[in-house]
Amino acid sequence: MDMMNVLTYLCPTKIYMGINAHEKLKEIIAEQKVKRLLLMCDPGVVSGGIYRFLENVL
Repeated sequence: MDMMNVLTYLCPTKIYMGINAHEKLKEIIAEQKVKRLLLMCDPGVVSGGIYRFLENVL
């Protein structure tokens, strides 16, 4: 095996979950000094009200 063809990619992810976990978003954004954010969600999230909450936070 040619070691020049071996690639490694690491993408550590921190996941917040639980009741009202979405309410930590504003705090997380401030801690991470986020300047731009891409928010993707499905129609169920939009109709469930969480999207509206996130829109207001952002």
